[in-house]
Amino acid sequence: MAETRSVLRNTVRSIPGARRVYWSIHSVRQRVYRFLRLPELEANFPSYVWRMRERAQELALGQADVLRKFSLEYITIGRNDDHTPNWLPKLESVIGYNRSLFASSGIDFRFAFVEWNPPPDRPLLAPYLVGKYPFARAIVVEPQVHDTFREHNRLKIVICLAWNVAIRTSEADFVLLSSAEDYLGRDVARWLLRRGLRKGCLYRAMKVDIQKDFDFRHPDAKVLEARHNIVRVQHVTAPPYDHAPGDFLLMDRASMHLIRGFDEALLGADTAIDSRFCASAMALGLSCRLIGRVYHIDHESSSDNSGARGNLTLKEALANVPYKNPETWGLANRNWVKRGERLSYVG
Repeated sequence: MAETRSVLRNTVRSIPGARRVYWSIHSVRQRVYRFLRLPELEANFPSYVWRMRERAQELALGQADVLRKFSLEYITIGRNDDHTPNWLPKLESVIGYNRSLFASSGIDFRFAFVEWNPPPDRPLLAPYLVGKYPFARAIVVEPQVHDTFREHNRLKIVICLAWNVAIRTSEADFVLLSSAEDYLGRDVARWLLRRGLRKGCLYRAMKVDIQKDFDFRHPDAKVLEARHNIVRVQHVTAPPYDHAPGDFLLMDRASMHLIRGFDEALLGADTAIDSRFCASAMALGLSCRLIGRVYHIDHESSSDNSGARGNLTLKEALANVPYKNPETWGLANRNWVKRGERLSYVG
């Protein structure tokens, strides 16, 4: 069969104009896939053509800048308030699954958790996570800090500040912001392992919502990514791919610090601040790449199911960028207390 394909390929190549015809057909096919908004087809067919295209782009950007051995910190935020059923077991499932994707590789996978405004009648999650996972660190932001922002206390978590305290204190080469219910796709892992990462680039992944009854206690990649398990796909179009970006924002730490995290002038916003972060990154001259999918366990409280709308529109989020946070961004001016090598409290 292989010899037959080789003979056929050589025969086609010998026909005058055959290559030009092939590329014309492929160009039309590519445009059709984009029109139909089916990036999963666009990315996989024909695979060798896309590999050639991406290789050319990497050479143009400078292959020497690509890092294949680096530390990567997966950051998420939360509190012990039963935001969704089985929230903590889901978080632990995500931690274990995502770390396993990079086992025995040159990628040092780490985890960071920000416990914002913990309920006084519930045990803290941070000491438990740090004690169980030697590659984890945690930051507890005390309720009195949350109470400082009284005009915004309709929120249980001041989201932009919660992200920023972890971004500012991270020591990893690259920082990945995501949620407690997001499994990285195998295509994302392949990119990181085979292609590496560059500084000065915002990496994004398309959000895929999966069935809420997914067996998170025994996550399996084939089941996780199976078509029958998918509830919806949050399609994206062009850089910075700002549809549901809060489930996957990956960038080198220096660039994160250049942006100074999320816009702290919008403390009361609970939507679109991640899109604003992306817009600010692009305004500062960073490049952007879409590298795969992230699989999110669907739940009733998500905006897609509840119909909830935030107080910041996408149009407002994309305006007047880049923003600039003060030197004290990420609660740098608060009282930080270390309680162990990997556990901090902010009061």
